[in-house]
Amino acid sequence: MSIDRIPGFFPCSVPLAVPGSRRTERCYALHGKARDRDPCWNTQVELVLVDAERDVRNVLGYHQTPDRFVCDVEPGWRVLGWRMADGSLPFGDYDQVDPDLAQIDALPEPCGAAELDATLAFRMPGNDSPAWPSLLT
Repeated sequence: MSIDRIPGFFPCSVPLAVPGSRRTERCYALHGKARDRDPCWNTQVELVLVDAERDVRNVLGYHQTPDRFVCDVEPGWRVLGWRMADGSLPFGDYDQVDPDLAQIDALPEPCGAAELDATLAFRMPGNDSPAWPSLLT
């Protein structure tokens, strides 16, 4: 496995933005300051998402575990970066990120709420949620 395919490792061979970037997003970029810094577990954040066409979308979500964010979006979006939902700046000024330069394949996909519910139902004995059938039947 090449090092650029190891989960949690983001190669930084491309700059986040260049002086001629026609559009930038201000956030803690996963290829920038957020590379080795995460918000606290279960913290509500505004995720900056990008898709293969380089469209950008901002959605509320939260941080579940390192490199794993939860929000309710369709498949195909990747987490470019995040901002604290309360507007605080725990790691100083934001990175300037050009979505056109993002290394899409190296960015994580957000976990959907339905996927999270299934994960939690599996981990919680006695959960009788109709979305997760009993393992004993």
